[in-house]
Formats: sequence, structure tokens, C-alpha cells
Amino acid sequence: MVRSEDCTPFMQSETTNESWNLDSILEWLYLNRVRVGVGVGIVVVLGLGMALTKWRKNQNEANANEAIFALPSALSSARKKSDPHTADFIKIGEEYAGTLAGERAALIAAGLLFSEGKYVESQRHFSKFLESHEGSPLLAQAALGVAASLEAQGKIPEATAKYQEAITKYSTENIVAPAKLTLARLHEAQSKPAEALKLYDDLVRAGNPYDPWSAEASERKEQLLQKFPDLKPKPVVPQPAVPMAAPLLATNAPAPATNPAPAK
Repeated sequence: MVRSEDCTPFMQSETTNESWNLDSILEWLYLNRVRVGVGVGIVVVLGLGMALTKWRKNQNEANANEAIFALPSALSSARKKSDPHTADFIKIGEEYAGTLAGERAALIAAGLLFSEGKYVESQRHFSKFLESHEGSPLLAQAALGVAASLEAQGKIPEATAKYQEAITKYSTENIVAPAKLTLARLHEAQSKPAEALKLYDDLVRAGNPYDPWSAEASERKEQLLQKFPDLKPKPVVPQPAVPMAAPLLATNAPAPATNPAPAK
């Protein structure tokens, strides 16, 4: 059994060590109070800087949204071409370029130019969006806008290439179905019914009966096959079964040996 006095030196030693460590830490902090203060100050400044940056980003996002909502509706049926909507959206897109709302404004501006029949300017703004907004979730829509602007200008081969590029590059985006449908229509216009049929088949297989793109592709496919019946798949004619031939016996096989009759 250990007596209480036997533990005293250890307990005193542990207490002394703890006291020494605490005293040493306090002494070190006092002697290095300037460096510690600077370090803490740097940490505080960095933290405040990061918080301020995040706040400014959120504030810019909010400001951009407020600026967009302050404009009259761009989709209003009463809108006239003389309304300054397009210029306003372009301004918001440039002023708040680092925000998602600013990106939406820039894309809306390009779309408004398209709706006004300014296809060259529309193409330029869609192309500018692709170049200056790398990583944006709206890139697929901008790529489709470039193709549509080229098509509206009558540049069918260039538009066809851009539609195909958008389908390949943004294969998981929701622009694929309308891009394929438009590309198939352009193939028909360029007397390439086989290429059009392939795209219609892709949309019919990938979609469902309630998908508008799939439903339209199915309708267009039937019209295409009526116009070009040679594209219909040939029916498979079952071949008659061929009876198996009986095995042929060798004619030159040696005769079986016979035992000679016993001599008398």
C-alpha cells in the first residue's frame, strides 16, 4: 500500500512543472508581445479580408439582381424595339461581370439582339460570352446562341458545324435535344436525309412519349421516311432451314477379311 507521503514529491513535481510551463508561456508571450500582436493582427486582417471579399461578392450578386429586376420585363409582349432594354442588360453584364446575375444579363442581351433581328451582333455577343466566362454554367446556352445566329444569317454550313460542336462539347446539358432536332432539319435542307434520320432515331430512342423533342423527332422521322422510302429498314426474310446431308460412305474402303474354309 502506497502511503500518501510517498506521492507528495511526485505531485509537487507535477505541480511545479505545470506552474513552470504556464509561467514560461506567459513570460514568452510577454517578451514576444510585439511579434504575437503582429501575428494575431495579420490573422485578423486576413480573416476580415476574406469575409469582406465574400460580402462584396454577395453584395455584387444582390446588386446585379436588383438591377435586373428594376428593368421592365424583357419578355413583355408590349415591349417595343425602341425600348433600351438591350443596352441596359449589356451594361449590367459588364458592370457585374463576376456574378451569375451579370452573366445572365449578358446572355439575355445577346438573346434580345437575336429577337430584334440583329443576328451579327447577337453572334458577336454570344461568342464574347463564351470567351470571357470560362466555367460558367450558361456556356451551353451561349454555344447554342452562336449556332442559331449563324443559321439566321443563312450561313448553313457554319451553323451546322456549330450545332454539332455544341452537341459534342455539352453532351450532358439540356441543349442537346433541341440542337439535334435543329441539326437534323438542317441536314434535310442540305439533302442529307440519312444523317437527319440518324439524329431523329437518337432522339426517339433517348426520349419518352411525353418529351416534346422526342415527340417532334418521331413525327419528323415519319415524314422523312414517307419522302424517302428507301431509308426504311429492309424487312428480315427468314431463310429456309437446310436439311443436313447424310454422311457419305467411303467407296474405296477395303472389304472385310473372311476366314478361309478349312482344308478337307
